[in-house]
Amino acid sequence: MVSILWVGLGGALGASSRFLVSEWSVAVFGRGFPYGTLMVNVLGSLAMGVFLAAMSKS
Repeated sequence: MVSILWVGLGGALGASSRFLVSEWSVAVFGRGFPYGTLMVNVLGSLAMGVFLAAMSKS
């Protein structure tokens, strides 16, 4: 049951972060290109790579 709560919390935080970054990118760059999606995907991939690299060194 605790695992389900952690997954739900992570999903809520991730969705909220994606929304905020997307709204910010629209305000800065406009709606001509989905910069928010690009930024979220690049930052998420970077964070995952850093996390996995840190975990593999232990």
